[in-house]
Amino acid sequence: MSLPQLKVLNFYGLSISGVEFSKTLLSSCPVLKTLCIEECVIPTDNRMNLIVDSLSLRLFEYTCCRTQLLPQNDTMADIIKLNSPNLEYFTFKSLLTHDYSLEICSPLFEVFLSVSLKGLEESENADTYLELSSTEKAVYAKRTLKYLGAVYMVTEMTLSPGFPEVLSQSPDLFVCEPPWLRNLHLLTMVIWCTRVCLRSIAYLLNISPNITRLVLISEEEVNLADVGDDWEAGLSFPGVLSHLKSVQFEEVEGCDAELKLLSFLLKNAKVLQKVVVCFRSSSGSRVVRMRQVKQFEDKIRAVPTASSGIEMVFE
Repeated sequence: MSLPQLKVLNFYGLSISGVEFSKTLLSSCPVLKTLCIEECVIPTDNRMNLIVDSLSLRLFEYTCCRTQLLPQNDTMADIIKLNSPNLEYFTFKSLLTHDYSLEICSPLFEVFLSVSLKGLEESENADTYLELSSTEKAVYAKRTLKYLGAVYMVTEMTLSPGFPEVLSQSPDLFVCEPPWLRNLHLLTMVIWCTRVCLRSIAYLLNISPNITRLVLISEEEVNLADVGDDWEAGLSFPGVLSHLKSVQFEEVEGCDAELKLLSFLLKNAKVLQKVVVCFRSSSGSRVVRMRQVKQFEDKIRAVPTASSGIEMVFE
């Protein structure tokens, strides 16, 4: 097969031979720019060994979120190896119950990491993660740390809400050398404002000394329980928030956790220039909602800031 002009290739729901795919098909696509593999089975000796070898590839997406596609023998991590020196965009979506070893040879401009506990057939929320055992939390946390280590050269990164829910549960979070994200400038996170989530955010900001912009999107329309005052304890690395200039917080409900997270940023970001808070609309009384928004805004404006002259925008 020869596809000398093919630039975009999408595979969905197929069974693919890993060796044949890597060595034959991709070699016949010398100008391929985009490769997407979604819900495919790639069996190789009771595990998956996917090697993407392409000089022209710019964007690679891998998705496997259906429980029935997971192999029976899951004692070894499946390998996804990207030998694509010009790759810029990488999307990885998978279940936390399955282990992957990501091997990436080049710096990446943008990465989207999405992990979840349930398959595509079921929805999940913050309560889903509360039901995990301590052993499961430790295992899944190590996997998320491993994924961060694989993309440590990324410039812009987006994380799904399940990612921070397990990240901070790692027993080695303060013991081992962290996977420093020194190239990261923009971090976008879809979050549930739980205690462990806030702790993960603080950890990610600590290991990203050059981050300049933070975008948070609150996904859950509930007032969650109080997260306490010591969730950021122990997370203090040199240069934390030393370059953060812009914070954008979308779908804000106005709960205690959101207030404490914004307060943490305002008190520690010494060069912060702009904070944009976008409130979630409410189906209740408009007058009551406006009063809640005004109270939250007043509390934020009363927080002492490390940076002078911060522009605050409330929408």
